[in-house]
Amino acid sequence: MEQKVAVERLARELERRVGGRPDVAVSSTATSCTVRTGRDDARLTFEIRAAGPSAELTVTAHADVQRRALRNALVGRSRIAAGEVHVLATLPFGDRAAERAAAWVVWTLDAVRATPIDPAGATSRLEPGQVAAYWWDERSNFGDAIGPWLVERISGLRPVNARRRRGLRPALYSVGSIVGYVNRDDVDVWGSGLMEPLAGTKLETLRRRTDVRVRAVRGAATREELVTKLGWDVPEVYGDPALLLPRFYEPREPAAGRARVAFVPHYVHRKHLTGEPADGVRVVDVAQDLETVVDEITAADVCVSTSLHGIVVAQAYGVPWVWLRVADHTLGGDAFKFGDFFSTLDGSDVAQHDVPASGLAGLDLLELAGSARLPGLAVSLDALLEAFPLGRAGGTLAGWEPPSVPRARPELLAPLRRQAGRARRAVGRRVGRPSVVERADANHTDLTAVREAVDRTTKAVEKVARELADQRRALDAIRLAATASTMSEVQAFANARQLTMLETLRHLAQTDDSVARFGDGEFRMMLRSDYDLRFQRNSPELRAALREVLAASGDEGISIGFPQVFRDAHWSGVWAELWPELRPHLPEHGTLLNSHVTRPIAFNLLRDDAVSLWRDVWRDKRVALVTGAGSRFETVPALFSSARSTQLVESLPQHAFDDLDRLVEVVSSGGEFDLALISLGPAGTVLAHRLHRAGVRALDIGHITDSYRNIYDGAPRPEAKPVVRP
Repeated sequence: MEQKVAVERLARELERRVGGRPDVAVSSTATSCTVRTGRDDARLTFEIRAAGPSAELTVTAHADVQRRALRNALVGRSRIAAGEVHVLATLPFGDRAAERAAAWVVWTLDAVRATPIDPAGATSRLEPGQVAAYWWDERSNFGDAIGPWLVERISGLRPVNARRRRGLRPALYSVGSIVGYVNRDDVDVWGSGLMEPLAGTKLETLRRRTDVRVRAVRGAATREELVTKLGWDVPEVYGDPALLLPRFYEPREPAAGRARVAFVPHYVHRKHLTGEPADGVRVVDVAQDLETVVDEITAADVCVSTSLHGIVVAQAYGVPWVWLRVADHTLGGDAFKFGDFFSTLDGSDVAQHDVPASGLAGLDLLELAGSARLPGLAVSLDALLEAFPLGRAGGTLAGWEPPSVPRARPELLAPLRRQAGRARRAVGRRVGRPSVVERADANHTDLTAVREAVDRTTKAVEKVARELADQRRALDAIRLAATASTMSEVQAFANARQLTMLETLRHLAQTDDSVARFGDGEFRMMLRSDYDLRFQRNSPELRAALREVLAASGDEGISIGFPQVFRDAHWSGVWAELWPELRPHLPEHGTLLNSHVTRPIAFNLLRDDAVSLWRDVWRDKRVALVTGAGSRFETVPALFSSARSTQLVESLPQHAFDDLDRLVEVVSSGGEFDLALISLGPAGTVLAHRLHRAGVRALDIGHITDSYRNIYDGAPRPEAKPVVRP
């Protein structure tokens, strides 16, 4: 009975949070709650099934296209059970169960809708924090997921599958036998291999490529083909990137415990297996998610595999293995791709056993396990990781959850509905139609007509909104195309000079440098005499001070923050407007930090790594919090409890640049503070520089608390909140 009540409560709360979204329906039974969406681009079923004091949240797609989109959207973020059921989360019944479930539902729907499979419905635009990567996605297969899984853990960027979207560039080709499928220029190859020797159409297609940057390849056979037949510049950096998995994932023991043999049949060989496996043998389903497959292989004494990546995972985690080659049902590439990988090992110690397909079912795997070997590694994994082309700003996704979904607020919607009703009745009178509300008698109102009118109006508004969204996408595409040259120049500048977000945070945690951050507001204020902010008027003195800060980039002990370069409509417009004037003011040498470490994207990408590093920055420090009077800045314990002490130092509520001399005197005199954290907009950029010159370490951190709460608590983004507390 308690379980039924909990499920009913969960269904009601989910209805409040997601039931108002288009084509989303919530229903429940005594033991489960179901959310269905009927949209063509995301026909999905979410199910929350009770099991004791908690429930399991799953999602399933019902057509091949949607299954592929779901796999791409959730790679690295869900477990995959039998029947390609994605297990999103386990939800203990309680106050946050519905909030967490709603967050997963909304995030998954949005992620799938942003993952078009049909090239005709796709754009060539990436959102901030995304990167184009190529991987095979025809079926659920853990080996195909290794590439995007590693890309996100290493770079901190969310991979978007570029396989069907040739407009996504630059594109990264990583794990798998996919070099032969390079179908565009502006490509990086890192650890990929060829399926077979180059010939015919594939050879001719690759000969037409003019901008392929090879960083590393899987093995010597692939390099030989690319160098001798294409004349490509291929460094002698080798290794399947799956060998790096132990640096980013620590296996968990499966619920079923350990086994003597983990048997990993390639999916094309499963049909030859009959009956139950022998005691001590675990058959690993390659259609599961990567982490589950790694868990099952590493929980065995020996791995016997017909799948190449079953062998690579076993090698990576130190599990002796045997290559079981099905001689009359060989895989694509067969000896070439296996030999390519074996070239990175001590080849004399490779264990191989050939068997016909008809012999798979009766094979004594326990006896075969006795011939297993663990060859030595003949390549440098450090060199392979160093060759990764996107920078290393990533971290673990353990415990990752999507942002919260605000609960519907009927008390806020009611006045708007009343106003809309009055407007509709006024329209009805103007066009000579009767009011939609007719009284049958003095005490009764027929609401049917009202509901119908509301539905008609809602549909009309939704249609207009869709048309406006289409127009905006078209305008964004035009803007991005028009600014492509400028964006490439800005990107090249940042690539050469700017640290990643993770590198920036580590720099701040490991040094005593002060930081003055620049964003589009500071740049505009420095370059535009007519540009003002609500809380800071412009002046010749402020513009000169900002230029002075920017010129201090090479000074010892102070670093300048430069914005992350995003290729979106907003930032392409910013750079198109400012870059020609800004570039001469930028220092020619030195390293720039990443200004976005205080923004929501840093907490979204780096999660607890960002929190931990920020806490290290002010650990055991006496901190002055410098902000405007009445500011919304607050010190949440999750971020600031590591400080020895914090003391608020208030400036003017507006135009704080006029108050900088006093602030420098207050913070620097008496030796009260080890560190000043500043939230004052452009004035804060200047104050960080002046406090540094006065001998106090100063960090311009903006509204870091709002950024933290946006990601962890589902609060509004910083720019959506008022400058001061209401």
